[in-house]
Amino acid sequence: MKSLKSFRAWKSLTVLSLVIVFTLSFATAGMAANANTTSPIRVWLGEEEIEFSVAPVAQSGTVYVEFRSLFQALGFAIDYDTKTKSITGESRNVSIQMKIGSSDTLVNGKPSAVPAKPIAIDGRTLVPLRFIGEAAGLTVDWSSKAQTIKLSYKAPTAEDMAGIKALFDKQQAYIDKKDYKGFLSTIDPSSELLDGLEEQLKAQEDGDVVTVTTFDSFEVEDWKQNEAGVWFNAVTKKSGSEGFYLDRLEETYAVVHRAADGSWKLYDIQTTDAVYLNAEEVVKQEANVPDAEKTAILGAMEANLKAMNDEDANALVATFNPSSPYVDYLKDIYVDFFADYDLKFTNEKVSIVYYKDSTAYVYVVQKMEVIEGDDFVDDRSYMVFKVTKDKAGKWLIDPDNELFKYEEL
Repeated sequence: MKSLKSFRAWKSLTVLSLVIVFTLSFATAGMAANANTTSPIRVWLGEEEIEFSVAPVAQSGTVYVEFRSLFQALGFAIDYDTKTKSITGESRNVSIQMKIGSSDTLVNGKPSAVPAKPIAIDGRTLVPLRFIGEAAGLTVDWSSKAQTIKLSYKAPTAEDMAGIKALFDKQQAYIDKKDYKGFLSTIDPSSELLDGLEEQLKAQEDGDVVTVTTFDSFEVEDWKQNEAGVWFNAVTKKSGSEGFYLDRLEETYAVVHRAADGSWKLYDIQTTDAVYLNAEEVVKQEANVPDAEKTAILGAMEANLKAMNDEDANALVATFNPSSPYVDYLKDIYVDFFADYDLKFTNEKVSIVYYKDSTAYVYVVQKMEVIEGDDFVDDRSYMVFKVTKDKAGKWLIDPDNELFKYEEL
């Protein structure tokens, strides 16, 4: 009996051992398979992952990616010649031309010193990622552990920042000299800012106020080697005693492009906030105005206020200077505004703070009370309006007023 028990114990132990051996074998094989499985290669441009129509592949130490998705992510214009099997990617500052199966690659029209041959897989054209990235001015970092490639734009140099600041100093110098052709030369040719810009600049000559603008606190928010989104402050102050102007500090955001010659050009610009530096003092002054003109100017302000409270869009627009670029679409805006909201406006203070010939500036403290409408609260606004007299002797308001103070009630 003892030997039978021993045999049974040995047999049970043997079966258990075999189970363990087989289990370990399968586990080991599974781990080996997992260890040998290559993770898909992922490509990032800055903080965004580039999605490819076919997965990136690695051959002979080079990672190839589908060219169209890469070029589009880099902002390249793309051309593909099916007859010659050549592809071209172009940005403002770099042109890359490649041919499938050939290492005769052109960068900016010149033969590349680095061999780079596109390949074709399943009817798709793939290009060497590192070559394209570095040709586009990017840094290319490969992590073999994470199977990840990160493309990033090189940080702006001190020379880059000096060039961007010089752009705005140059623009101001052109404005000071009234050299509008020179000013236009600082604008990117593809910018919509060019539309009617020269006429707008010339129109500013009508005023007799002279200002001086300085720029500081430059900070790059979005950098793409040849394109930058830049924050800066523009401080503009009146120079001399002629004319009316509220000194201001404007927080500004601009998009600039690097031209082929290395200079920077303005593509877009907007003021995101303005702080008036001397408004509180300026609006304390009271201009010396002939009685008849004073009555007419204040009458224009009263007509404007009445039209607002009557919710009469036609009468309201009639109080505005028709030469303002905003007048053409203001009527429709006010029609919709009056349909959606019921507000009461009260001018608590109206005073003429500047007057000369056919131009006046009027300081208005206006209270707004909400009768109906959820998007507003009762408030008080402190504003300065420009009012001009037309050839018929009628005083008309510029709808683009300067709001320098606001408070909720």
